[in-house]
Amino acid sequence: MNPFVRSRDIGVQQSKAIFRQRATWAVGWFNDWLISGDSASAAGNDFAARLTVLPIWSGDGTHYLHLGTSVRYVGGDDHKLRFRGTPASHVADYYVDTGTMAADHAWNTGLEILWNAGGYSLLGEYVTSSVNSASSDNPRFEGYYVTGSWVLTGEHRPYDRKTGYARRVLPQGHWGALELFGRFGQIDLNDRSVSGGVVDGWWAGVNWWATRRWRLSVTYGDINLIRDGMDGNTRTLLSRVQWIH
Repeated sequence: MNPFVRSRDIGVQQSKAIFRQRATWAVGWFNDWLISGDSASAAGNDFAARLTVLPIWSGDGTHYLHLGTSVRYVGGDDHKLRFRGTPASHVADYYVDTGTMAADHAWNTGLEILWNAGGYSLLGEYVTSSVNSASSDNPRFEGYYVTGSWVLTGEHRPYDRKTGYARRVLPQGHWGALELFGRFGQIDLNDRSVSGGVVDGWWAGVNWWATRRWRLSVTYGDINLIRDGMDGNTRTLLSRVQWIH
């Protein structure tokens, strides 16, 4: 979902768990002018809000259902916006790209669902972005993904009720925890006069949570791209070693 979400930004945020930690809310303001090189007046302001609920929760935390919704106002830097994304890899080129558009702002809205039953989990997210750009006929972009996983060694994915997020698998055995996962997703940046491309793909892989700090993973992906009147296919094999502070 990287065309719609910034993984890191500078700003302030306030959040709180409510209803005996069966729901959370969060609001924030963000502006990256300190590191982007833009002036404070030219850098776009982002305002975000998120609400989550936990309608199903077992006492030991192994079975739960999380629902969430979010909205984000994305201000254009110097009244310009650009949406682009890689195929689930930070070392790949940008596959979909709208180019720079004259745009004052965009409204991003999101829906999320996470179901967990013991070692099984199913996660889905949908995001749509409505762009205020008269020169581009006010396009609307969207994307989604669905991920399923199974922890073979019996652990489950713990849920943080204070923040409304699932956390990493915490291995219990001497040899760590082994998790199989699969995902399918699509990003569509074609609408009105904008042809940023459509990319979809499926991925399958394995996570080895060696310790509570170390994770090793291998993922195979099959990605299709339609852009500029051409169709393309990419097959990837990615490995990752991650240390978590």
